[in-house]
Amino acid sequence: MRLHCGGLNHGVGLGAARENTRRLYQEWLAAAHAKDSEILRIEIDLDAQGYVLF
Repeated sequence: MRLHCGGLNHGVGLGAARENTRRLYQEWLAAAHAKDSEILRIEIDLDAQGYVLF
């Protein structure tokens, strides 16, 4: 199993996990924008199946 967060969120608590996820989003957006300057935001598909967190 590949963790998109690099394991940063495992056992750190909800607040820290949210901050780690926010930082990861900013990194993804910066990487996408560097490849294509017209990419200004990333949308998450909330209906996509993922692992149950809570």
